[in-house]
Amino acid sequence: MRRFIVPAVAAVAVFGAVTPSYAGTLPAQGEAGNDLVASSTGTKEVRPGGTLSFTGSIKNAGPGAQPNASASIFVSGVRNLQAPGCTVLPSKPGDQGLAATCALGTLAVGQSKTVRWTATVAPGTKDQALLSVLGAEPVEGDANPNNNGSVHTVKIVYGADLATALSGPKVVMPKRPVAYKATVRNGGPTAAKGVKVTFTVPKNLSRAWARGCVNTPGKAICTVGDLNVGASRTVSLTGIAAAPVGKQINVAATAAARSPYDPRTGNNTARTRTTVRKLNADVRVAGGAVGTFRAGGTGVYRLTVGNAGPFAARNVLVTGALPKGLTLAGVKGCAKAGNGIRCTLPNLAAGASKTIEVTVRIARNVRGPVVFKVSAKSATPDWVMGNNTRSVRKVVLAP
Repeated sequence: MRRFIVPAVAAVAVFGAVTPSYAGTLPAQGEAGNDLVASSTGTKEVRPGGTLSFTGSIKNAGPGAQPNASASIFVSGVRNLQAPGCTVLPSKPGDQGLAATCALGTLAVGQSKTVRWTATVAPGTKDQALLSVLGAEPVEGDANPNNNGSVHTVKIVYGADLATALSGPKVVMPKRPVAYKATVRNGGPTAAKGVKVTFTVPKNLSRAWARGCVNTPGKAICTVGDLNVGASRTVSLTGIAAAPVGKQINVAATAAARSPYDPRTGNNTARTRTTVRKLNADVRVAGGAVGTFRAGGTGVYRLTVGNAGPFAARNVLVTGALPKGLTLAGVKGCAKAGNGIRCTLPNLAAGASKTIEVTVRIARNVRGPVVFKVSAKSATPDWVMGNNTRSVRKVVLAP
């Protein structure tokens, strides 16, 4: 009996010289001077967590029969090595892979025997490549020891994790424009080639159009191109809300790359829903003058622009012009515009309000009533128009 060591193959440089530490005992190798030849084929590329599969053979090139022939297998960076008819050796801390030994029996001159083995790559591997080594047990005096081993290098292919986010309005009025934005991001660990984003367009989104994309009924395909790790790109889809009031417009966006594979496809598609409603708001102006107005003095108007809802009011334009005899001295909560005020409130939520304070100088010759008219108008349809304007009447007293 003699010690068995998996053959080292110095020509392989991925891990340097591969000399695993597995050892066992095998019967004597028989006649010296025979030429045992190892060859193997199998998986060339694999993903993390993927399965490797190999087929190899040990051939006796003679000149004599080879009794007690054996083979050894070593695969680096894997788990769950399986080799039917062979013995998988127990691993130890520090080992770079798994190994097995295969007893082949007697090989006549010219005869070969086949061995097969599979293994699983660790899902969290960081390696760029791994090795599969098949070795014919070296015989003292082997005619050509250089062909006792066959090495197969397997490239580990890492994917590109594309994630899609889709945004759009929660509600929209009937027959109004609606817009959606899809953003695709590459989470790596490698660059994504030939990325495309496909919008799925429902029938109740009429006149759907994605600029710069291929638009067909029910679909818009947008070519994004290559995305480096961490890079993102946004594409847009517009249309007209054609769904009846109370119904939803369901839009989806899916990202895919030509290469490499995507390790997580569950985040490639994003969806959003837009409900068609009558988005009415009720913008109103309230308030009045504060204290006494006297000729030659100053006065203050304190006004409130509010929204009674039920929906938010967008782009509320507030305007007001002071009457003759009053000059604008200062304004809070709005902006000066000539001898008056003008400002836009981008979004006034239902139930919200904005206070505007206007300070005026009163001419010395003014007497009697003066009227300061302030109006508010929203881009959102207003279902009560009668309270959008406030005319504040104030009597100016003598000094």
